[in-house]
Amino acid sequence: RDGTVSTTADTALRATSDVFLNALPHWCYVGDTRRRDSLFLPIEDICRDPKYGKGREAFVMLLGRYGGPSRAETLILLLEDEEVQGHALCGLRLLGVPDAASQARSFLEHPRPWIRKEARKYLDKIGETEE
Repeated sequence: RDGTVSTTADTALRATSDVFLNALPHWCYVGDTRRRDSLFLPIEDICRDPKYGKGREAFVMLLGRYGGPSRAETLILLLEDEEVQGHALCGLRLLGVPDAASQARSFLEHPRPWIRKEARKYLDKIGETEE
């Protein structure tokens, strides 16, 4: 039964995140919605809750794309979450914050090629070279 609940939650979150991602750029032109805690704190809560599984992926990306540097701490924490760690790394790259260089280096040996590539892109963006 738990698998069904997780799958249902995952599907619902994916649909919601797609709608949200499509709408957010339009909202950003009204004031500076992009960095408002009232918008991003609930999104961070969703991102940190493993019960939503991979349905969190787009929300994690949203933190990097629109959340601003204050979201870096959450993204760094999510590097430890195997379901969304690659998306957290991408979000950190989009923010350009150098705070996760040591964690990114550990992803250079990750079994998933896209995560290794994302680690290289992050390190390049922050001016770190591979050893």
